[in-house]
Amino acid sequence: MAFSIEDLGDIDLIIGQWCLDKVPPELKKQVDYDYEVDGQSVMIFEVRPLWRG
Repeated sequence: MAFSIEDLGDIDLIIGQWCLDKVPPELKKQVDYDYEVDGQSVMIFEVRPLWRG
């Protein structure tokens, strides 16, 4: 069973704000956080630019 519209709003508010607050603005180009909702799961993941070593 998927999240309700109200649940998705709460998730966006709470997890979305957490993702915004986790990394200082001056580091956003180096690392960031985002999330994805799939059914009853919320996955938080780290976003980094492509590394060319």
